[in-house]
Amino acid sequence: TWAGGKFGGGLNFDGVNDRVTIPVTGSYVAKGNLGFASSESFAISLWYRGTDTSGGHASVGKGLLVIPDGTVWAGLVMFNGYPEFAHYNAGWNHNIRSAVNIADNTWHQVTYVNNNDLGWLYVDGVAVVSGASSVIETGKYFQPSAVAAGYNAQYTSGSFDEVRIYSRALGANEITRLYNTGVSKLTSATSDTANGLVG
Repeated sequence: TWAGGKFGGGLNFDGVNDRVTIPVTGSYVAKGNLGFASSESFAISLWYRGTDTSGGHASVGKGLLVIPDGTVWAGLVMFNGYPEFAHYNAGWNHNIRSAVNIADNTWHQVTYVNNNDLGWLYVDGVAVVSGASSVIETGKYFQPSAVAAGYNAQYTSGSFDEVRIYSRALGANEITRLYNTGVSKLTSATSDTANGLVG
């Protein structure tokens, strides 16, 4: 349902069956319009406010931004209120996990940046994991196809706002600016709509 967001309007999810579906054209084995291999550069960001501290699925938690079915190979998820970028490579890897719990009913920005098989996780503009391995099995893709829904009907309750997908890595200064300004789109001399904000 529509609700107050961090900046203007946002969406509130009941944790039972609410989600927003993003129109991706790819799959776990086909890149499509919004798919990313771990060797590529991309970034995803969103604001979350809620109190969902349930664990969700044992391997992939509860969805923040992920493909919500059995073809998931990577995703921005949450375990017991702790956000992480989970990724599969001969087993599920949970090395890109925040020690900051965001399920305290205040707004938090979560940003994940990927570049050349390495990942950075930011909470409220501050890096909490830096340069950790983000390898996904060769030939598989991260597909950000749903907000607030995860594998095996693991829906996330709470409010979401400003969900963004970038086809490039964001720098630390850009993430700080995005956190501080919220609604301002990032631009630079080396980026444009086709090579930056894509979702």
